[in-house]
Amino acid sequence: MEKGYSFFKKAGLAAFAIMAFTFSGTAAQLEVTTTEPGTLASLISENDKWNTTELKVSGPINAIDIRTLREMAGSDYYGEPTEGKLQKLDMTDVEIIGYDESTPSVDQSYFCDMNQAFVYLIAEDNQFYGFFFTECDALKELTLPTRAFYKGSREWPEMLEKISVPDENPYLTVLDNILYSKDLKTLFYCPAGSTLTDFRTPNTTEIIYTGAFYYNQHLKSVEMPNVKEVKNTAFYYCTELQQITFGNQLTTLDENAIMGNYQLNSVTVAADNPNYKNTGNFLTDISGKKLYIFAADNTVETCDVPDGVETVCPAAIYSQDIRTVNFPNSVTTLRQYALFNCLKLETVNMGSGITNLEQFYAYNLPSLQEYNMDSANPNYSSHEGALYSKDGLTLVVIPEGRTEFSVKEGTEQLGTYSLGVINNTIEKLTLPASLKILTSMTLMCNNLKEIYCKATVPPTSNDYLPFYPFMSNNIDLFVPTGCANAYKTAPCWKDFKSVNEFDFSGIESVTAGEKPYEVARYGIDGKLLPAETPGLNLIKMSDGTVQKVWVPGNR
Repeated sequence: MEKGYSFFKKAGLAAFAIMAFTFSGTAAQLEVTTTEPGTLASLISENDKWNTTELKVSGPINAIDIRTLREMAGSDYYGEPTEGKLQKLDMTDVEIIGYDESTPSVDQSYFCDMNQAFVYLIAEDNQFYGFFFTECDALKELTLPTRAFYKGSREWPEMLEKISVPDENPYLTVLDNILYSKDLKTLFYCPAGSTLTDFRTPNTTEIIYTGAFYYNQHLKSVEMPNVKEVKNTAFYYCTELQQITFGNQLTTLDENAIMGNYQLNSVTVAADNPNYKNTGNFLTDISGKKLYIFAADNTVETCDVPDGVETVCPAAIYSQDIRTVNFPNSVTTLRQYALFNCLKLETVNMGSGITNLEQFYAYNLPSLQEYNMDSANPNYSSHEGALYSKDGLTLVVIPEGRTEFSVKEGTEQLGTYSLGVINNTIEKLTLPASLKILTSMTLMCNNLKEIYCKATVPPTSNDYLPFYPFMSNNIDLFVPTGCANAYKTAPCWKDFKSVNEFDFSGIESVTAGEKPYEVARYGIDGKLLPAETPGLNLIKMSDGTVQKVWVPGNR
């Protein structure tokens, strides 16, 4: 396939740079023209690479050249910061070369993200991605190529303040510093650093694209009278966003479209919209079965999910002020991140209808003290604030706000992320003698210092990495007397900071007397009891004997 840059070859030009330098104050300006893709780095000196603040690049470029531009704009191939100072990049006369069969695939990737996933230039020629410059924090102004078209990506450079596109571009246009399709039907992107605060979409705009307002730092309110579709992450971590207003045309609101906007206090839709409706502080579909957003100001401390809601969408409940969430019996499903970054949330009350808790349904609830599950729920139960499977054999999740927690006796398995996806609160964890299995990545706890495991046989893992090495290296492990050697050689346990033997009976030797009397009373789990407690009581007598007494009542 003959590339568009072939005219350079026909003109008999070797790869070279046409460079012009100007200096305005301390700003170094540079113009570079390539004739072959992949040669940009060879055309810029080391000094210019790290000190150029304004760059106009022309000619064909590929993924290798994008790596160079990234480095100049403050971020390398792996997203690590560089010394680059490039603030203003003009790509007016650039031709972006997509997949090239003659180039090794390793040279067609321009970025490796935090998950070690490589991003490749496998698209058509002249297809532009905001992802080209993600994490390039030096970049403030960007002019897109004359022939570029856009198919989207959510992560543009977070510090970008201004975006431009030549008038001759047949696919794109910029209106009031916002990138649109040429016909203004699709809003593609508003720079995160834009000073725009209050915004109303043009009457012709029907689609808000993926990542359109991604990490916007100033937007406070947006009105979308004729918008029909809002795509995934369109309003994602807009730090100042307070109000969103939809008209009667909205037909499709992606579940992750509005997420992480902690100042958001109002999301409204026109009363005559046939697809969505408001019920108090809640935005749902017209049936009232799917909850998209709970939005309230900081005076509201309780989130009472409306009766009739069945599914709670990702990040639907995102509030830094609420303290209690009440789910009615109608709720069956909590989607990923349904409860998201609710920093003051203390209590979650769940109804009998919940049958599906998706992985990560609760994310970063550092003040949470208790889950309370309706006793009629067929799949889950609660005990001392934690969620368990109905049969009590599996721990689902503990409340993340506890500094100490004891998993109840009878539990045989710790579920995935059962201590929370993020838990920076818990310091001491006690595991029961009944425990047999640790599920993958059970413990994600940065402040956990002590684990007391009562199981005489070290629990095994049925999956990968129940403990991260950096965590176990900082945790002291206490195990039953006589079991230390077994734990020191067992997978998942041998890498702990220390393995110590511990008497879990709670019963010590005492001096015998002529008239034995009760000294202390313990539960089967070794905990001191303040008084008679229904169930099996272990009574330590003054003569050193121990009596087992069954106290009638509910266990």
